[in-house]
Amino acid sequence: MNKTLTTYRYSLIPDNLHEPLEQGFIITKRAERNAAARRFADYMNSKPARAVMTRYGFVLPGEIAGK
Repeated sequence: MNKTLTTYRYSLIPDNLHEPLEQGFIITKRAERNAAARRFADYMNSKPARAVMTRYGFVLPGEIAGK
């Protein structure tokens, strides 16, 4: 079954009702020699990936919210 997000009901929680969520990623010790993990990390640090994350509302390291 392949459902898109528009299939599910959701409600956005207003920003003033919660603290910002801090998220990140790491490469685990187990995956340190995994080429796919390295490519993913390299991509997530690229300008195209940062643009996607910003488009979906993420504030990235080195950036200021609202700019």
